[in-house]
Amino acid sequence: LRDIDGPRLLAIAAQPAEAVLPRLAAAIQPFLDVEDTTSADPEAYQSFQHWLRRRLSLAPSSPTDMIAHDRAQTNEWQAAIDELRQTLREAVGRQHLPTTCIEQIELDMLEPQSGEQTRWWRQRAALIGAGLVVLALIWIVKPWQQGLSGPASAPLTSKELIQKTLDGWTTTPITGTLHQKVTAIEPRLGQRPLITDVWLSGESTQHRVEVRNDSSLIEWQIGDDKNKLSYAAFPRASSCDWAVEASVLDQTARIYSLSVEEHRAARDAALTRGAYGQGYQALKAALAAPDLRSFGTRIENKTQLLVLGYTDRQSIPERKLLLWIDPLTLTLHAVREVADAGGQSTAHDLWRLETREVQETNISNVPPSWPGEALRRERLLDPRCPGLDPDHLLSMRSFISTRWWNSQQWYVPAEAPKDTKFAALVTQSWSSSGIIDSNQMSMIFVGSDRWLGLQLVPRDSSPSRGIERGNWLVNFDQESGTLRGNACRRFNDARSGFCIPSIRIRAEGWTQEELLTLIESFRPLDGQAWLQYNDLFLDPQPLPAEAQTVLEQSIAAIQQLKQGSLYSVSEQRMRIEPNLPKHQDPYHIPLELRFPERRVQEQWLVFEDSQITRYHNLIRHPRGDLLATQINDGKQYSEYYLPTSTLWRTSPGNFDSPTPSTFWLGEELLFSVISSRDPFTVRKDNNSWLLEQSFYEQPNQDGWFDDRYINVAGLGGWIEDLTDRTFVRRIWLDPATSLPLKTTIVGRDIQGNEVEILGIDISVQPQQEPFSEQIFSVPNMPPDTIAFEYDGNAQASMVKDSLDITLPNRVLMWRDGDIQTLRQLGTFNPEVFIAGDRSMTLFQATSATIPDLDQSGLIYSNRYRMLEDEALVVVRQGPSSLLRYLLRTQSTMSSGPDRSWTSSKALSATIAGEQRPVWLLGTSNNAMLVFEIDDLLVHVFGNDAAVLEQSVLPALSKLQWAAPVIAPTAEPPVTP
Repeated sequence: LRDIDGPRLLAIAAQPAEAVLPRLAAAIQPFLDVEDTTSADPEAYQSFQHWLRRRLSLAPSSPTDMIAHDRAQTNEWQAAIDELRQTLREAVGRQHLPTTCIEQIELDMLEPQSGEQTRWWRQRAALIGAGLVVLALIWIVKPWQQGLSGPASAPLTSKELIQKTLDGWTTTPITGTLHQKVTAIEPRLGQRPLITDVWLSGESTQHRVEVRNDSSLIEWQIGDDKNKLSYAAFPRASSCDWAVEASVLDQTARIYSLSVEEHRAARDAALTRGAYGQGYQALKAALAAPDLRSFGTRIENKTQLLVLGYTDRQSIPERKLLLWIDPLTLTLHAVREVADAGGQSTAHDLWRLETREVQETNISNVPPSWPGEALRRERLLDPRCPGLDPDHLLSMRSFISTRWWNSQQWYVPAEAPKDTKFAALVTQSWSSSGIIDSNQMSMIFVGSDRWLGLQLVPRDSSPSRGIERGNWLVNFDQESGTLRGNACRRFNDARSGFCIPSIRIRAEGWTQEELLTLIESFRPLDGQAWLQYNDLFLDPQPLPAEAQTVLEQSIAAIQQLKQGSLYSVSEQRMRIEPNLPKHQDPYHIPLELRFPERRVQEQWLVFEDSQITRYHNLIRHPRGDLLATQINDGKQYSEYYLPTSTLWRTSPGNFDSPTPSTFWLGEELLFSVISSRDPFTVRKDNNSWLLEQSFYEQPNQDGWFDDRYINVAGLGGWIEDLTDRTFVRRIWLDPATSLPLKTTIVGRDIQGNEVEILGIDISVQPQQEPFSEQIFSVPNMPPDTIAFEYDGNAQASMVKDSLDITLPNRVLMWRDGDIQTLRQLGTFNPEVFIAGDRSMTLFQATSATIPDLDQSGLIYSNRYRMLEDEALVVVRQGPSSLLRYLLRTQSTMSSGPDRSWTSSKALSATIAGEQRPVWLLGTSNNAMLVFEIDDLLVHVFGNDAAVLEQSVLPALSKLQWAAPVIAPTAEPPVTP
């Protein structure tokens, strides 16, 4: 019966089981050494039909069809089937039936069979009866028959033979166990042949596959009769398609409980991959080959085989292959490579069927000896790779936008690579650890006979040469069939050679030209790409269907906004620490600005092809104070952030922004949920969809919530007093547009009541007309703001007049007496401004704290001892503009609480003969006296505020003017 299962037999006959089974049973009847059961024993005949149904793996028509059979009967029936199979094979092997005979059988079988006709069959001689039974069975199972009507088909063409051999590749026997042993080469593992033993059950999806390198077991898979699947392999010997990134596999055995469909998929996948599957892949390549043709027949082990040949153009380099196929059983026997060596043809086996037999023994479910203890897993992520651990995969939605992971943007091809069957984001580290390292992540695309790996490198690259494709510069290096290379996106200013991001490429089965075309199409991985690719990528944490639909609708709505110009304004509120101090000294940024209870954010966004090309992101205090701004006018980028009081901008013509530094806030709100590994729910709340997500968060060193997803200009909330560190993020989608327009983050106080940590309400206004150019100009900056500009080589220089620094020509000093000079820590050095070093010196200085500048050449510093109480102080003095700036901003860079002084007290003292204001500033660890005279700021540092006020403050009257000592030229300034 061609060793095919019942469903395929019914498909060939194009009739239901209720029509085929009675006719098949009647056709087999003459081979049974008993009387005609159709008349003598109807019950026995029915039992035989039921037994035949089970052997064909056809589901019972009703529960009552599950009939127990006498063992002697079943042995007899099985013997008849075996005899019939052999008779059929011998008959078909000798000749094909004449067309007229085929047509007559078709006409006869299409007519109803009466009882008289049945008796006519019974009364004929045994030889005639047996012959007609053979003819009838040939009609039922002949591989070229596609229906019951119409004329017979012509003999099989080469492609038809290949196709039918492919169709039967995973076919199991009707009865018993089919055992096949194959010797084959797996190119990925070298040229040494591997031995694969396969056992397939005829009664279920039960199977066993063992792969050996010589005598060493390297991979195995067992599927038992209860749909339990066990699998293990050494990672670099695994037949899994994901072995291209072997680090995501390990040798631990895994056990899964599967559905029947999953069990069958895992079995079929095991037969079409690895060394054993090389035969299947060779058949597929032959089917696509334009030069496939027959080279006649050959006899091997008394079996007549048809020899087909073709050129495998999918391999690198191309090769000539021969296929040996049994045209009767449609079984592949060998794949041979033919090569020319010195004018003579040589051939060697790539794949060979060593054994094919049907056994009556059951398949063993006992796993082989294997290192370690097997792990039980609830979910089989990919039936093609049971060894793939979900903890080595990341959901694609985690990377819709990656600005909070690193400064780089992931890129994907505009269209999925041709013939891609599946793809995944894989990570070498354990994703459950929460550590996402882009150096250990790859985007893998796997096709039937090729794969592609892309890995983002989060650092700048400056290649001197390469192949230019669009904005990308590409370099290749081919190693043993694997193409390796690097592609980086160049800035518009070709003079700089500045290239970012850089993407590592590994590919097999690709040509350089194919990869260059693909690289040229790269686009940012954003919401639109997620909608396009999501179904293709494996997802270790798939969303419920309803949640998936809601997110797709919201992302699609966001994409609709990305046309032309968009204006958005949001009102934001956050929980702040009660009783924040309000110091009056001029040397700190007021805390009501550093941590505003409310603020307003405006966004002007211009889109081209769904990507932001120009934008202005402006954040203000409700009373109008500037808190932050980000501007990209298409030619220059500018950024200001209040805590640093610094305006950064690129020099005109030296800016290209492949990755925007801002996004529409509503989009960020949505991404804050779906990009997190924390699970979330979707439910109806009145008329709106509500996304709700619980997460754990520790306060930062200030006691504030630090939201890494939407933390722009200090957005967060004070949570230090909340003992429960579990918070809930809620996002409401507008019922009319599906846009995310409202969010809250809530926690619980000690009484268990909800408290709002953060709240945002957004209003969005698509614009019909372009924005005026004034929108993208830099707003007026607050006092004490300094500005730096980057040139095309990423070198920073201070904008002229932004911070006017002139080294003072006199300093205040104590003479020896009741105050002892211990050591000079720093002196002025005018040479730090010579030969164009001024901008770099100031750039480094503004990134430091005041004590860091002792060796910079910019301040004058001495250590003193007050002899009366042995108190030690350091007096540092220098340009007022520089030191005033550092006092305002250094608290954001120092350790300890990220705030200004814990205490601030206005005092006065007689200094240089005049009464002057002095500020006593205290922190949790130390204190300082600060005062200014002309262009000089003096900073007196000590450990105790009381000592400074009671002992040092009166001694300020003893300070005297002196000419500063200039540092020797031989001693270079120390970079802070």
